[in-house]
Parts: sequence; structure tokens; C-alpha cells
Amino acid sequence: MIRVSIYGVLGRLGSAIAKRLLGAEGFDLAGAVTRSSSPRLGEDLGEVLGLDHKGIPIRDRLPDSPGVILDASSAGNLDASLAAAIASQTPLVVVTTGHPDAAREKMREAGSAIPILFAPNLSLGVALLKHLIQRAAQV
Repeated sequence: MIRVSIYGVLGRLGSAIAKRLLGAEGFDLAGAVTRSSSPRLGEDLGEVLGLDHKGIPIRDRLPDSPGVILDASSAGNLDASLAAAIASQTPLVVVTTGHPDAAREKMREAGSAIPILFAPNLSLGVALLKHLIQRAAQV
């Protein structure tokens, strides 16, 4: 069982990933994290996402045992997710876009302490477009 905690769980990408994980075998959604100003704090993630009650409260911090941390929040949250991952010695997956070179360097440096996967766009359409552009450039 792979435990996963999601930063930015109420955004478009974070909620889409959460819905998939909630229905996937082999995954345990350990944490649902959003900003501290969210009016949804304390509500059940499943109910907020239009599913059945899941017993996963939406919080403004990670659980004690976060499992893999998936950051689907915003580029501005990178420092917080990096710090949390390093402090808990937890792998980090960053799927947000808009990171400047300095942030990418922070991820490279943190990679010496924890496993990090930087995948700034998980969209199939974007992956296909990138492939087609590369093919067109070769031709």
C-alpha cells in the first residue's frame, strides 16, 4: 500500500488526482492539504469531491506519516513542500508549473536528501503536443 498526501487537494489537478487515488487499489490517501484560509478545512475530502464519506479531513498541514508527498498546489508553495518532505524524509512529487530556475535548483539540492520527481505537467494532451513538436522539429 502506497500512502500519499496531496498539497493543493482542492485545486483542479489536486482534486482530480485525489479522486483517482480514492478509487485505486494499492493506494492510501493519507493526507488532504489545502491553504490555511480555506473555508473547507475540517470537511471530509470525499464529500467535498462529490463522493461518499471517506474519513479524510481536509487540513492545512500534513499528517504525521504523510507517505509520498504530492505537491499539486502552486509554484509558490514549493518551499513549504520541500521543507516538509525533508523534515519527514519523505519522497516528493512536484506536479506544478511556473517554477523559476532558483526553485528548480532548490529541488536539485534537496534531491541529495530525499527522492524528488519533478513532473510539471501530467496532462496527456501536453505530453502528446510535446512529442508532436519534437517530431515536427526533426522533420
